[in-house]
Amino acid sequence: FTACTFEHEHFSTEWSCDETNHWHACTNEFCTETNGLAAHDLTVEYSADYSKEYAVCSVCGYKTEEIDHVHTVGSDNYCTKCGFLCADAVVTNVEEFKTTLAEIDRDKIIGFAEGVYDFNGETINIDKAVTITGFGEKTVELKNVVFDVDATSDECEIKATFINLKFTGTSRIVIGNRTHHNGVGGPDTLPTTYLTVKDCYAKTEFSSDNLTAGKGQFIYLAAVYTVKIDLTLTNNTLINAHSIANEDASPVVNGNGTVIQNVYIADNVFGDENTPCSRYAVKFARRANDASIVIENNVVYGATTADKDFYILDLWQSGSNVQNGLSVNISGNEINCTPNENRLVYTAYIEATVTGSNIDVVSDGTVLNKSVEK
Repeated sequence: FTACTFEHEHFSTEWSCDETNHWHACTNEFCTETNGLAAHDLTVEYSADYSKEYAVCSVCGYKTEEIDHVHTVGSDNYCTKCGFLCADAVVTNVEEFKTTLAEIDRDKIIGFAEGVYDFNGETINIDKAVTITGFGEKTVELKNVVFDVDATSDECEIKATFINLKFTGTSRIVIGNRTHHNGVGGPDTLPTTYLTVKDCYAKTEFSSDNLTAGKGQFIYLAAVYTVKIDLTLTNNTLINAHSIANEDASPVVNGNGTVIQNVYIADNVFGDENTPCSRYAVKFARRANDASIVIENNVVYGATTADKDFYILDLWQSGSNVQNGLSVNISGNEINCTPNENRLVYTAYIEATVTGSNIDVVSDGTVLNKSVEK
């Protein structure tokens, strides 16, 4: 028999398929009639490490055989097909990473293969333009490492980028830990350090013996008058598990001296319900002429103290830091904070002496505890 002798009302709800088409077969095993016969609607997909590619039908779920994926690298080092950030070198252990970092030229990308890398408290100096990335979906865990992003001379411009990494233990990023520039000529003469942290997760934990000098913050801007910083943080989850010694505060970014030029902080999560940022989430003290700070669309978990309010941004004036121009835009953020009695929650605390007329401060659209707009 090749067909049923009566009108069909008994096609399977499951899809049948071959390499080309899919269809609903008749539930009668002796019948060859089909319903919904059509060619596959294939979309190319990639393995977690982007080493393989295959196609999946959006209708029936048919999957083609996996084949090796060859990256087509664009001018920005991203694959034009899969969007993966292609590495110039891939490392599989700590020693290999250190050797590779020392040997590569500027503007190179080092990729960590999936795994856990324990640096055992070692400090790694970043003194060139380099991108450090991880394969997989935050499956590269960097434990107990300090990345000291700092130039070896005034002429050495630094561009350090960290992408798709998980930081744990005592891991942190320190800017300007050494002193190479005396600041003569004012902040506009300082070398610029560019730091970008994107698509990363960090939950840092510290013992009581290493909380001094702000070392506990995931990003600590250590330099005093000696480095000008261009900082970008996007799409990260960053959590600190302690407070600064003698300040009763636990920000994700702490900068008492490094000179801020441009800051863009967007689409991040700072803290969590169990480990909020105490007093403030981001702190800066010094800035260059016409400094720009944008903090938008972040989710911030905060906490007041018995005698201190909470704010996303603490921008205070250190010493005689008087500069021309200042732009601050804090918009569309969500603050989750239940203040102590007689304490308040703010978007920012700004203490600044600014000369000239180029002054612009905007705070708009921040939501407190997901319901009350302030």
